[in-house]
Amino acid sequence: MANWSRPAIIEELIIDDEVIGEVDLSGGFVEFSYYESLFSPHITATLAYIDTGNAVYGQNDVQERLGTIYSSVSNFKGKKVKLKLNHDSSANGLEFDTYPLEITRASSLAADNKRRIYAFRLASEYATKNENIGVQEKYYNSISDSVQSILVNKLGVPTERIKKDNTKNSEAFNGLDRRPFELIMDLCRMAAPESGTPGYFFYETIDGFNFKSVHTLLQQPVNGTGGYTYSDVAPVGEQGSFRILEYNPPQESDALNQIRGGNYKLNLITFDINTFIFKEQMINLSEEVESTVGSDEQPPTYQTSDNREYGRTVFNILDSGNNEQGISTSINNDPKQWVTSMMRYGSLLSNTCDIVVPCNLNLRVGNIIDCSFPRLGSDPAQGISDEKISGKYLILHLAHHFTSDGQTGSTTHITMVRDTHGMYSSSGEE
Repeated sequence: MANWSRPAIIEELIIDDEVIGEVDLSGGFVEFSYYESLFSPHITATLAYIDTGNAVYGQNDVQERLGTIYSSVSNFKGKKVKLKLNHDSSANGLEFDTYPLEITRASSLAADNKRRIYAFRLASEYATKNENIGVQEKYYNSISDSVQSILVNKLGVPTERIKKDNTKNSEAFNGLDRRPFELIMDLCRMAAPESGTPGYFFYETIDGFNFKSVHTLLQQPVNGTGGYTYSDVAPVGEQGSFRILEYNPPQESDALNQIRGGNYKLNLITFDINTFIFKEQMINLSEEVESTVGSDEQPPTYQTSDNREYGRTVFNILDSGNNEQGISTSINNDPKQWVTSMMRYGSLLSNTCDIVVPCNLNLRVGNIIDCSFPRLGSDPAQGISDEKISGKYLILHLAHHFTSDGQTGSTTHITMVRDTHGMYSSSGEE
């Protein structure tokens, strides 16, 4: 098995200009980084390129002399970049040809009289479309169907590139000329899956767009590429590609901030404008969550039985049917659902950890991975893994980084999270 840390092969690196045509940049490749996040509705990337001044004939040069790509293209913003990297971790490599990236910014990093290094910021083509579109239509369907309708009809996303969990609840809303991504992100906290705790993530990966519930993400099996282990000695053979090269020990969120944010317990007060009735109810996260990433216990310190002990009060007006004629006056989107989703988001981010591993193009944000961190001790009979910080994690942020370095030219950088400690999931599986 090949070493996944070795540099990738640049099969295609082209910038497309309507005047000078396609320009091959692969000969000046310095580095490329690709980013995706559960918090980002679109993917981004950065590209560094070294130019010796013999790239293309200058578009604005009356003598038609060879010049740098930067001086030859009148405006980089919006230009398409086609890229294909061949890497041993994936049969398909990393490819942006059918759906190329767009340049959002170009700048010069360094220069001398022989060469110049340029940096390009890139983003999904849908990121640019999103900035130029306002949603003005009204929607009445289930939230998941409305999300798909916005993506398809407003942004032109092919249906085969949309992966969504169906929601059991609907929402009547007006776009109010808001941008599509902004509108969908607001719908995430209101969305409730057909089973499980409310709360969704909306994000893009190289495979397309995802509208996924937190419950579904936590219920999925561990990514099939294998678990990752940190070791001072590099394993030989296949396990070498599943070694944690670097890591920062998991960090816990501040308890005071979690209590103040109502992550574990809060007081919900609602007022129904149709009946003029106030209602007060205590929401305890431990009673709402069906599964956790680590052990099946939320921190007991904050799970008090006293109904007057809570860290936050949330007020909400029940506007049944959104004041639309013909819409039922029954509550079609109970605020308890999205309040619970806010609590779920906060608890999920309770423990964060950053790791660097050999590049693995099979990983995606939203995947569950299994990590083993060393136990501090001199007796191997007591175990080699720290059972508190080892175990399953959810990938929150992910970046694939490629350089020409012969040893660590291809790496994957991961920020991962989980709500509880422990090597064992709430289902009892290790």
